[in-house]
Amino acid sequence: MPRRGNIAKRDVLADPIYNSKMVTRLVNSVMLDGKKGVAQKVVYAAFDQIGAGDGDANHLQKASISLHPRSGQAIESAVKAGATHAFVSGSGPSVVAFTPTAAIRRAVIEAWKRSACVDRIIAASAPAVPSVSRHGNAIQ
Repeated sequence: MPRRGNIAKRDVLADPIYNSKMVTRLVNSVMLDGKKGVAQKVVYAAFDQIGAGDGDANHLQKASISLHPRSGQAIESAVKAGATHAFVSGSGPSVVAFTPTAAIRRAVIEAWKRSACVDRIIAASAPAVPSVSRHGNAIQ
């Protein structure tokens, strides 16, 4: 506690390139000895390297599809039916598809049944945006 009253917490300004306070916080945590320009170059270079990838966030997906070609067919049919995302779960032949509406979910299920590339279909519901509990790190 300071002796001369409370000090107001200052809010960080948004990053000039990405217009994000989160990027500013990242730059501030990378910064050493007040060298903000150097920290920005490091962070932006890392973002450029991440963005220069092939766009495949699941690096095992290509290998998994080569082992289980029906997984690739299931992903393609789910995306064609309207799924927002479809990918291989883990390294096995399990495929997960996210659908924004019940009608698109039914269309994906029908596409999978028609293509005969899926042995078992398990439909589950989840909220579009999970709520985070303020008591602990649990996601509800």
